[in-house]
Formats: sequence, structure tokens, C-alpha cells
Amino acid sequence: MRTWRCCAPPTPRAGTPASQAWRTPEPEGFFAPAVLAVESGDALQLRQVAAAAAQVEVEDGICDASLVGAFGWVSRKVLEGLVVKMASSGSPLARYLAAAALHLHRTPPGDLLWPLLEDDVDAVRARALQLAGEVGVAGSIERVRVNLAHGSAQVRFRAASAAVLLGEAQPALDVLAEIAGGGSAEAPEALALFLRAADLPRARRVLGQMTLSIEGAEGRAALRRLIEACGAAGDVQLVPWLIRQLDDAASARLTGEALRMITGLAVEATSLTGASAGRGSAGLTDDPDDDNVAEDEDAGLPWPDAGAIARWWQDNEHLFTPGLRYFMGQPPHAAHCLRVLRHGHQRQRAAAAQHLCLLQPGMPLFPTTAPAWRQQRWLDALQA
Repeated sequence: MRTWRCCAPPTPRAGTPASQAWRTPEPEGFFAPAVLAVESGDALQLRQVAAAAAQVEVEDGICDASLVGAFGWVSRKVLEGLVVKMASSGSPLARYLAAAALHLHRTPPGDLLWPLLEDDVDAVRARALQLAGEVGVAGSIERVRVNLAHGSAQVRFRAASAAVLLGEAQPALDVLAEIAGGGSAEAPEALALFLRAADLPRARRVLGQMTLSIEGAEGRAALRRLIEACGAAGDVQLVPWLIRQLDDAASARLTGEALRMITGLAVEATSLTGASAGRGSAGLTDDPDDDNVAEDEDAGLPWPDAGAIARWWQDNEHLFTPGLRYFMGQPPHAAHCLRVLRHGHQRQRAAAAQHLCLLQPGMPLFPTTAPAWRQQRWLDALQA
């Protein structure tokens, strides 16, 4: 069963015409009118939607996420002339959307890229760096390097990510490690890419440093970050420690997913239901006296059977070679990553896309959040 995430259009408020949805206070109202304006070529309506979206404080004040999604939803053909004009616009929002459109469609940007990589607005420059790395613009590496020392963590992260995806590990891995250890919004993504790209001894050193924070004030949150990081690192020497964490109900499901990321074990086949495990949800309940309104972070993940998994590892540990990185039960290779892209769950697919780029630097990063029909077409082309 495929579990692709698709950038589906949000539903406008009842009784709100699509052409007027941008006037509503909800950010998702910008999606439908932007799609209509782009597809119809209505420049006036697009300017009105963009002007309204520019007032929404998201993505460093540059652009509303639903407006970006609209440029990823429409066909590449209808964007061709529009993107050229937007890339050279005096509006930071227009330049950002131009870089985002080229990035989302994995379109080689040609000469449009160079001024965007030197843009004075950090969010525009960061999106251009993401474009360079994830589309695989090999000729951009010199300008990518310059941004590794930029003052913005957002720009440094995108520059480091681009350099790694283009095949230049140093000093980009050092930058990713520095960002991963900080508290910026880019830290989780930086850590995951670092752990997949760094050699295992270096990855182990970073994971060892992370264990020190488990005893601190953020112990629970730090433990969850460490468990997820172990799955990204793909080190089979971490499996026994992960199995011991299965006894902790608060993180058992996340641990099960991390184990599957490394070993490929079908946790669903050895899982318990929440009721039979005697474990409740950490999220919303029907209890009117329960003040917890946060959603369960692990909703949808199965409850693993710790005993069954421990027995499975005892029987199968000999199949894994210490010192090799594993992803979903095998050392990463192209055919395996393509299978995960076609059949895996969303987080597994995102990891498979990164592994493919690390195996073949300069290859466009597979867009796991693109519309499903477009992903299907690109997957068929990759496998052909």
C-alpha cells in the first residue's frame, strides 16, 4: 500500500468562492485562487493574491506556505514565462516564488539561478541554495561554498545541504553538525542529513554527545531526538540499545520505527494494539477533565512487541555486518532505495530520496511531497 504524501489543495471555507478565498484570514485560502490565477494567466489576480499572502508571517516573512504549494501543484508548462519574469522582479516575494517553483518542479534553472544565489533577502537566497542542491546544479558549487559562512543559520543550512548533495562533504558536514547541535528550526533536518552522509565513527561521536542531554531538563525530548537519530544513522551496533528502549511506553512506537529504518523489520508483524499492550495514547482523549490537547506525535505507528523483536534480532543479528550503514535492512543502494520510494511510508521515502542523492551526487532529490501523479511519473522514469 502506497502512503505518499500529496500536496492536495486545501478546502476553502464553505460559501467562499475560490476567486475571493485570498481575502479570508486563513492562510490556506491562498492556494485555490493562486492556482486559478496561474493557470488562467490572470496577472492582476495573481498580484492581488501575492500581496495578501505577503502579509502572512511565515517562512521568514517571505511567503505563505499554501501559496508556495500552488506553484508546485500547477503544471510546469504554465509557469515557464511567469517564472522568468518573477526571478528578476524587484519583489522579494516574487523572487522567492520563482526559486520555489523551479525547485518544486526540479527544473534546471540555468542563468536564473545566479542572481538568486546572491540575493540580499536571506529566505530567497536559502531557497535558491535549496534549488541548486536538490536539482543538482553542479556548476553552482563555488557559489554554494561562499554561503557556508553566511550569518543566517537558514542560509548556512541550505548551503551545507546543497554541498553534500552535490558531492562535496567538507566543510559542509562540519556546518551541518554545528547547526544540528543548535536550537534553530533547521536543526532536525541538519542532523538527519549529517547522520546519513557522515561516516559511522563520526556519526557515533555525535550520537554519543546527544546521550549527555538525556539526563538534563529536556530528558524526554532529548531521548526522542536520539532514538530518531539512531534510525537515521543506520548503525546496527545501536540495535541492542534501541531494543532496550522498547520497554518505555512513551517512546516505544518511535523506537520501533527507528529499528525498522535500520533493520527493515516489519514492526507491524510483531506489534501489539494499544489496548492489548495496556498502553494509552499520549495524545487527545475523550476525557473532559484531560487538559492535554496536543496530538499524539506517534499516531499511526504500531505498538511494537519488545519480546518478539528481541527474539527476531537474536535469530537475525548474524545477517548484519558491524561497521556498515544499513537502511531498511540493506546497505543503501539504488535499486533498494527505489523500492522504498515506491512502497515505503513517507518518512522512509524521504530518507530513501536522500540516500539516492548521496549515492549519486548531483542527482536531483526525489520530491516525496509532490503530487502523487507526478511522483508516479518520475518514479517510472527513474526505474526505466
